[in-house]
Amino acid sequence: MLVSAAASAGISPDDAAAAGAEQGRALAATRRPDRSCVRVLNSVLAELGFDPATVDDGTAATIAFTHCPFRDVAEAHPEVVCHLHRGLVEGLLEQLGGASVERFRTLADRDPCQVEVSVR
Repeated sequence: MLVSAAASAGISPDDAAAAGAEQGRALAATRRPDRSCVRVLNSVLAELGFDPATVDDGTAATIAFTHCPFRDVAEAHPEVVCHLHRGLVEGLLEQLGGASVERFRTLADRDPCQVEVSVR
């Protein structure tokens, strides 16, 4: 599998996040700008199979990934998979504007994984 090969090649968490951010920016470019960035992020995560559960008070949001479609690979290579997902979220929000990642919790932090976002 590609992720296993990337992990074996020594891809760093920062390199994985950079690749994810590029994909996140590309995904953001295909979205309608008239929706809130948290709603767009939630929609993208749902489309990718993460079954997100969101708590949003208008100034901050927490999105839990209740299902990781890459769970088996993420458990074997969290340094690649989790940081790829972190980058995707960061790139998407960077491109959309209006929110930023405050904290991204990976498999090492909790189950399910989640992202905490501040809304501007």
